[in-house]
Amino acid sequence: MKINKYILLLSATMVVVSCDLDKYPEGSTVTQDQKNEVVELLPDRISSELNGLKTGLYSHTNLLTDFNNHMDYGFPAACMIYETAGQDLLTLNDQTGYNKFISSQRLLDRNITSTFNSFLWKLYYKHMKTANDILKAIPAEATDASLKKYRGQALASRAFDYLQLIQTYQLTYIGHETANGVPLVLETTTDTELMNNPRASVQQVYTRIMEDLDEAITLLTGVSARADKAEISVEVAYGLRAVPIC
Repeated sequence: MKINKYILLLSATMVVVSCDLDKYPEGSTVTQDQKNEVVELLPDRISSELNGLKTGLYSHTNLLTDFNNHMDYGFPAACMIYETAGQDLLTLNDQTGYNKFISSQRLLDRNITSTFNSFLWKLYYKHMKTANDILKAIPAEATDASLKKYRGQALASRAFDYLQLIQTYQLTYIGHETANGVPLVLETTTDTELMNNPRASVQQVYTRIMEDLDEAITLLTGVSARADKAEISVEVAYGLRAVPIC
């Protein structure tokens, strides 16, 4: 009986020793081979994220509610809000007709409980979330042409969002450089930091915009023609950067 036990133990030991063990870590450490494998698969995966970046500006239910909010149809609705709140639009009788933007026309949407206020805030930060997800997946040192193009488009998209946000929620740049702007949310921002993320200054927000656009222009320079007009080209990035600060 003792001999049988020894034989069984020896056999089990031989099986363990002869196994081809998977030496890849299962914890928080990632090997360079694993990183390279992930990066090789990124172009195909990120292309779907890029489609989400395109459609994010004209999607419904940014307020995360039902379709009763007929003004909740993306950036075109934001343009209507800005246009209606301007000084060059006159309606003789705003009590008549179908007008979902009467509150903006009467300047009644400029408070923290306004549906329009919530809509604009969520529209841009929701779109920015997609851009940050792309930036988080693509390393800054990526050399693949597709990845560089995707990263450039994500950076330009985030700059666009901040440009809209800072002009919506703060006065002009000159004379208000140190005033509170909007919170900066980057691809490196942790969940803990998001829980306590105060408004950055106007100057800090514009600095972020310029840094994103400068990198985007570098990445998009020399890129072949875009697949469709929904993609951001280097010309679009230059156009965003040319927006005057006043």
